[in-house]
Amino acid sequence: MLVLPSPSLAPPGTQLLLGRSRAARIRFADPTVSRRHAVLHRLDDETWLIVDLASTHGTRVNDRPVATAARIGDGDHLRLGPSTHVVIQT
Repeated sequence: MLVLPSPSLAPPGTQLLLGRSRAARIRFADPTVSRRHAVLHRLDDETWLIVDLASTHGTRVNDRPVATAARIGDGDHLRLGPSTHVVIQT
């Protein structure tokens, strides 16, 4: 489960890098996750967007590939690469 921060902790404009890199705010140990796999953008108090950063194994939301970007919300299933799977909680 990936619990997204509240607007008070992550106001609109916040970006959270996902990947294996030490620079990633949300890190994964899975070797099939790219170092800079994707980034989460808070658009407003209610809306998050995930952007795939040309990752090697891709990003999927609810089993649909993310070509460039997709909105995510409470209960969505996020897959980074073939084996890292998390459920979003807002």
